[in-house]
Amino acid sequence: MRLKFIEDLKEPLVLSHHPLCGRFDEHVFHLGGRKVCRGCATAYPVAIIVLLGLLIFHPLPYDALFILSVAAFVLNLGRFMVKRSIMTDILFNSLLGLSLAAIIASTLTAPSGERTAIAALAVSVFIVFNLIKGYRMFSTCRRCPMSARFPDCTVGPMERENGAIR
Repeated sequence: MRLKFIEDLKEPLVLSHHPLCGRFDEHVFHLGGRKVCRGCATAYPVAIIVLLGLLIFHPLPYDALFILSVAAFVLNLGRFMVKRSIMTDILFNSLLGLSLAAIIASTLTAPSGERTAIAALAVSVFIVFNLIKGYRMFSTCRRCPMSARFPDCTVGPMERENGAIR
């Protein structure tokens, strides 16, 4: 078991949690030959920077932070109504990062009686959002003619016909 762990360390670093087959290329940046998840590379840095700013400068009370979080999350749902592009991905993932930072700051600064309720709501929304996104990813995988070979199906780019992935 220890040898397998050491062998796994020699594998190329994967910076994307999306299948690497080519069907999810619109979800990743290509940096130095690596695929990096656009969502993670945008949302988490924004969340960290905004959270630090909110915790250092305390510009808003916890209830306003909660409202900001909900508003940013609702605006983020617009991603399902617009044509996808790199710029819209960056915009909506930034809103998701802002929402994440605001809900964490709201939870940390809320009175103890409300902290648990805010945290429970935030975790519930996080779980549902990720289940929906995961379901969409897996439904794409299930429609793939190579799905029976998963995870071996992700070893390289798929052949394309007229620019579309077969």
